[in-house]
Amino acid sequence: MENVTLETILYEIEERITKAKEEKIRLLAEKKETSELNATINSLVLIKSELIRENKNNKEYHLSVNDEIALLNNMAEKRKQNVKDYTANGRLELAEADAKELAIIKEFLPKVPEGKELEEIINNMIDTYLSEQNEGYKLSMRDMGKIKSLVNAIYPTVSGGIIKDILTSRM
Repeated sequence: MENVTLETILYEIEERITKAKEEKIRLLAEKKETSELNATINSLVLIKSELIRENKNNKEYHLSVNDEIALLNNMAEKRKQNVKDYTANGRLELAEADAKELAIIKEFLPKVPEGKELEEIINNMIDTYLSEQNEGYKLSMRDMGKIKSLVNAIYPTVSGGIIKDILTSRM
């Protein structure tokens, strides 16, 4: 999703839940398997409830777009870790369920460029940052927070590790 707002996400989730429930009813009438749809519906309801809960816990009662993306990103990271842990412990059915949730959560996160394209974007932001400094300024790890905030203002889900690797290669 490009323009992510709580209202946009909740509307999209409601639409998908409704469609999935309609499809489930159709499959049940045809006496077909619905476990895949159940997993989808459960994942969507989980995302919706987590967003609503976090929004109510926020003192201003409205999450910023970055807060919403951070919440979805945290949910995704938790699922990634769960998949690793469940797989390592032979709990493949649980790993599969979390992998399905992860796929659905990722659909609501903004798309982040990858590989060379992302590296080029980060390098351009570092160049912009350097152009605002005094001539002869040397990059250091003290600049990490400032550069990370520049990158995350446009791509909030970019890992700090990627930014750090590119920054250290330029020092």
